[in-house]
Amino acid sequence: VSVEPDATLREAARTMLKKKSRLMVFEGSDLQGIVTATDILRCVGGLTGPLSLEKVVTREVVRELPDTPISAVIEDMDRKRIGSVLVGEENEKPYGIFTERDLLVKVLRAKRSLEFLVGELVSVPLVTAKLGVDGIRAAKVMLSKHVKRLPLTRDGNVAGIVTARDIVEAFASPKRA
Repeated sequence: VSVEPDATLREAARTMLKKKSRLMVFEGSDLQGIVTATDILRCVGGLTGPLSLEKVVTREVVRELPDTPISAVIEDMDRKRIGSVLVGEENEKPYGIFTERDLLVKVLRAKRSLEFLVGELVSVPLVTAKLGVDGIRAAKVMLSKHVKRLPLTRDGNVAGIVTARDIVEAFASPKRA
């Protein structure tokens, strides 16, 4: 999937969402670069608000207990078509997140058994923001903390999650001024 070098950021975001892909930037037949969701997130983080996340926040966040084997976590993530799970004890705030990237780096590349417990491989600390955070502020937090998923809290409890791709979607919305 490609875009022209003179495409606007919003056009690139819309193309990325429509094609569900990163974008190649060609000038003629010469590859000039690649645009990812993180690249668009970086640009959005430099804008001024507002950017509502209300329509893109995922409200149902999946949680796993720390003593769950990675194999079971992978099955849950695949079945639910999600890229991450929060990890923590029952009736307590989650303390970390396990992502597809953690699977690649901490399990597959490290050649660990899929029977390792998710609590041993979780990314910590858990970076959060309050539910209702503006999308541009969320982008800035994600960029400064080097995360692509941001759990959102209400009264100290996780009430949703927003991803870099969600912010791209909010930015690409035709209702954005």
